[in-house]
Amino acid sequence: MNIEGIFVLALLALLLLRSRRLTLPPIPDLPYWPVELGLLLLVAAGFIRYLNFPLLADDYTHIWNAHMADAGALVRHFTVAETDRFFRPLGYLSYALDARWAGYSAAAWRAGNLLLHLANTWLVYRLCLQLGGTRAGAFFGALLFGWHGSCPEAVTWVAARFDLLAALFGLICMLLALRGAHPLWVCIALLAAILSKESAYVLPLVAAAALWYRGRDIARMVMPMFATALAAFLCRWWLLGGIGGYRNASDGAPTVFQFGLASSLKALFLRFWSALFFPINWTGGISTALAVALALAAIALGWLAWRSGNRRTILLGLGIAMLCALPVHQFLSIGADLEKSRVLYLPSIGLAILFTALLERANARVLACGCCVALFQLLALEHNLAIWKRTGFVAERACSVGAQALRSDPRPLVASGLPNVLDGVYFLHTGFPECVLFQFPQGAGRIEAVSDGGSQNYVWDGLRRELTLGR
Repeated sequence: MNIEGIFVLALLALLLLRSRRLTLPPIPDLPYWPVELGLLLLVAAGFIRYLNFPLLADDYTHIWNAHMADAGALVRHFTVAETDRFFRPLGYLSYALDARWAGYSAAAWRAGNLLLHLANTWLVYRLCLQLGGTRAGAFFGALLFGWHGSCPEAVTWVAARFDLLAALFGLICMLLALRGAHPLWVCIALLAAILSKESAYVLPLVAAAALWYRGRDIARMVMPMFATALAAFLCRWWLLGGIGGYRNASDGAPTVFQFGLASSLKALFLRFWSALFFPINWTGGISTALAVALALAAIALGWLAWRSGNRRTILLGLGIAMLCALPVHQFLSIGADLEKSRVLYLPSIGLAILFTALLERANARVLACGCCVALFQLLALEHNLAIWKRTGFVAERACSVGAQALRSDPRPLVASGLPNVLDGVYFLHTGFPECVLFQFPQGAGRIEAVSDGGSQNYVWDGLRRELTLGR
């Protein structure tokens, strides 16, 4: 990954050195529905074979709670602090709505996530057009977003629904701002994004960058957005008794304040860009086809960087990617297994804008390079999805062993040594009791999950040995 990071830094340096000061792109092309339909069909085709595999980790907890939720519980999400110190009421409302039609079907729940991802892909296409991209450039930029190799964690993991919703409302917010809608509607979309996930607090800065790029009145639109974000933050602070969010296991301090000069610089300027451009889960190696596609994509990106494009558009794409990464800076030290790659979902919008700029003046060579990069992302996506699918079946087997133990013995079930992460995929550190209850509801109250609390990369094959009956 360090080699990838160095290559990407050299690529970005070449992009900036070779970029040219060009006039602002003209009035954007009008959308064209056959292009949009083709885009959505291609993105859907990349995921459709990987919807029906077992759920993982927090999926079980969220779906179980969604089925148990009543009207009072939904209201409390807006008024009572969550035990996990997050404030994402629209995400929990979304779970409750899906529970009414998706039941306990993994494929149905993932289909809901995929529909959100398709909507986001369509909105990215519209955003790229609004920023002056051509139809070809916007198509490839949105396709890169839709097929991005980091998407398995954000799209097929039901527990990452919050990222999809924050992106959905955030993209609507940006499009409304660029089209000069009334600030009230912009602020409503912003508030919906913030109530989906806290990473959306950065959207006023992202909107300011986009408005600056298009030469629009920044103050009229952005000042109400900052006021809305501040009001939402004060409400969050009052409700949670602080900033909330993830906390360090050692001292209980919020991880958002976790800074280390060397580690933060490495995360922001090496690992982040490496995972953004080359999102591959290296666990167990890669296929020959993916290796060839990686080499072709690297050559294509190098040629596009040498050819470069409009400096303003390139800076906008890079700036949006970096701004969207700041709220999750503590998670950007993404390793070779791509754990926590869901945090790349919002920044990949900036990558789509950058790619749109590189394909602005499309000819046969440029389009061939675009196809090489898109093909690499598709193969990386399929490679990573296959790892998620494999781990899902390992988790289901663990839960089956637990359910069988409860059926055959009346004593409590103790599961020890459950890893938090298996090959970069979230396992059963959380969600094990609900996973067992999905298969054997009569075992309620007889399950105790004891985890080692670590992140491990190994094939967890000692299922029967690890699951023991308590005495």
